[in-house]
Amino acid sequence: MYNELKLFLEKRLEGIYNNSREHSDENLLKYYSDQWHDYTMAMKTINHIFEYLNRNWIKREVSEGRTYIYDVYNLSLIIWKEKVFFNMKDLLIKCLLHLIEKQRHGEQIPEELVKNVIDSYTLLGEEKVDENNSKNPDIPKGVSSFKIYEIYYEKPFIEATEKFYKYESQKFINENSIVDYMKKKIRVPLNVTVRSEQHAENEETRKAIENDRSFLIQAAIVRIMKTRKTLKHVALMDEVISQLKNRFKPCVADIKKNIDYLLDKEYIERKEGEKDTYNYLA
Repeated sequence: MYNELKLFLEKRLEGIYNNSREHSDENLLKYYSDQWHDYTMAMKTINHIFEYLNRNWIKREVSEGRTYIYDVYNLSLIIWKEKVFFNMKDLLIKCLLHLIEKQRHGEQIPEELVKNVIDSYTLLGEEKVDENNSKNPDIPKGVSSFKIYEIYYEKPFIEATEKFYKYESQKFINENSIVDYMKKKIRVPLNVTVRSEQHAENEETRKAIENDRSFLIQAAIVRIMKTRKTLKHVALMDEVISQLKNRFKPCVADIKKNIDYLLDKEYIERKEGEKDTYNYLA
């Protein structure tokens, strides 16, 4: 039964990937986001149906050292990574960074779509890898965990952000005196300076930085809660600040705003009877 389910999911996801070739740019992100949402919702139901298998045969197989056997829900995520994500990752990050750059230039973008795709990176989380059985060349040999978000979103996002602000600062220097530049420079997450000649440009830059920081704060909260499962409000705030301190120091109000966002999106919930404690929702 386990192998039949695995083969069924592999065939289904191969079809999803093949159909993705008909889409590009923003439409590709929407296709990926819609398919991811439908798939994860369906797999939560299927995981419940296979609860007996999870609690008995799978549990026994794992206890006997068969590390290539997973509970049904985690199996579904691993197959998604291999059949969909790893095949689409280059196009996904290209489309994401393109939209984020458009936003930095003041254009309206579908922010909810961007967040949904990035959330999928975070929720895929850390993949437990059996290096003797993995067929994916992207997974480094000799490591036991594989961080999807950090490698495939955070790293290229930071590189693109640094490149963008370096370009903006150089453009300002070329168009103005160094004195004007020193008067107008501001702090940003990567310790680079940006152009801000007029009020409108100041506002545009401020919004771009706020959006960049919100993405990082939300990702940090989800990573922390996924690991800790239950955490008090003060402890969560401290851990978020600790994780992000090398990039920027998030203020308490911004962390609280992003906690509220994740509560609304049901990634976390308040623990019943303890309003200052949060539970992670898978």
